[in-house]
Amino acid sequence: MGYFGRPKHKYGTAKKTEYNGTLYSSKFEAKCASELDMRQASGEIISWESQVAIKLIVNGYSVGTYNIDFVAKRKDGIIEYIEAKGKAGDTPIWRLKWKILKAMMAEKKDVLPLIIWQDPVIKITKDGKLQYQSIAPIKKVE
Repeated sequence: MGYFGRPKHKYGTAKKTEYNGTLYSSKFEAKCASELDMRQASGEIISWESQVAIKLIVNGYSVGTYNIDFVAKRKDGIIEYIEAKGKAGDTPIWRLKWKILKAMMAEKKDVLPLIIWQDPVIKITKDGKLQYQSIAPIKKVE
């Protein structure tokens, strides 16, 4: 709980935001929903839904559940699993669940797992690790 009995957001900084009658975990997530509506209106995607629970299965064993932010079905048959992420949401548990989800989807040709980063200075390296880039140049301390 935060000050005055208000519940804190799970990542501390995000503000729940309503868009089109649905309450999203952050302004950024609501913005992503708006962009999905625009993609649907343009005909790029057929449909989309938010907060989809996906069972994480490893070697036939259920190891948990991943609540992905969005699932979009494109008109070319590809299903996009979309995660809208800010830096605060990058936790060790999230990284593990994301790796399990990607491993589960690796053999499926019609599935595309995507992360949309709120902060453009965050990248994923080829080995799947997150790389944070400083906007200001790094200065050598003498």
